[in-house]
Amino acid sequence: MSKWSINPTDFIDTITEDVEQHCKDIISDALQQVTVRSPVDKGSYRFSHIVSINVEDYSTKQGNGDTVQAAARTIASFKLGDTAYIQNNTPYGDVIEYGGYPDPVKNGSWVKGKGYIKKSAGGFSRQAPNGVYTLAFQYIVSKYK
Repeated sequence: MSKWSINPTDFIDTITEDVEQHCKDIISDALQQVTVRSPVDKGSYRFSHIVSINVEDYSTKQGNGDTVQAAARTIASFKLGDTAYIQNNTPYGDVIEYGGYPDPVKNGSWVKGKGYIKKSAGGFSRQAPNGVYTLAFQYIVSKYK
């Protein structure tokens, strides 16, 4: 009878750790994608992406740099079998993703020294005309095929 070079339970533990790390990498990558694809006016949308594990978080948090560290702590707690959620609950998040800005734009946004600037076209943000989460999802699916 042959002997195992590695105890099978040790092998299972190693595989579990590797798969968990791979999932954490995907979650981190997805968060990075929605962050860098986010349109920026004052930055509140970009820094309001929330990561939660096993339960959707419908809170609305005013974002700042701390949200990145909070997300990293949440992602670190991910275990195999968990479900990770990345969402943005700002009131205008759906408009950024699916359109809905006034078309045509009435005045635009006031920018000191520049006057009114139109930041949307055809009902969509000019900085994210194809959404944020949709493109991030497509990127992740393509990268991790």
